[in-house]
Amino acid sequence: MILAPLLRWVLIPRPASLFVLLAAWYSVFWFLRYAFWRPTVVRLPGTAAHELCHLMVGFVTLARPERFSIIPHKTENGWFLGSVEFERVNLWNGAPTALAPLLLLPIGTKLLDGWAKPLCLTHSWLPAIFATWVIVSCWHSCWPSRQDWRMGGPSAACYAGFFALCWLFGYDLRFFETLLFQALRSVDENFHQPAGHFGWLLIRWFSF
Repeated sequence: MILAPLLRWVLIPRPASLFVLLAAWYSVFWFLRYAFWRPTVVRLPGTAAHELCHLMVGFVTLARPERFSIIPHKTENGWFLGSVEFERVNLWNGAPTALAPLLLLPIGTKLLDGWAKPLCLTHSWLPAIFATWVIVSCWHSCWPSRQDWRMGGPSAACYAGFFALCWLFGYDLRFFETLLFQALRSVDENFHQPAGHFGWLLIRWFSF
């Protein structure tokens, strides 16, 4: 179910210039990883996207986001790039809220073929350089931080155990997609928020 779409994506023909730009930006991230201005310049799109993922998924799952910041500043232990604080994190919304930055991996993949690739094919080099910078920055920031894993770890363990039991007893896991759609629709109707529409569009965008 997962390998077939992944293989189709890998086999999509792409211009060589796209890979050159991606490799160039990865090299920039690698060589400047210890530069003092790196967090405020090179990783700015990824930092903003990382925290926005926390914010939007926390909003959808009713974790009640409170404080939101993407302004980097220096601390004794290094750079503090950004943060989102939540009022109500529990076992059901902890994992999706804390691990939300993992969405940047498929988001960057979508942007690669829908944004950067057409720019390379039309030889629009300056926009292509900007697009690949944003994409690489998103990929570079997709991994949750240690604080994220601590916040979402217990919830993720509960989800893993629950789905393992469902698989063990032969339940069709597609049933939970229907339940998720219903839950998102309930959020939208009961709280008069755009969370349901956003969550529904997000899930359908990444559905294979």
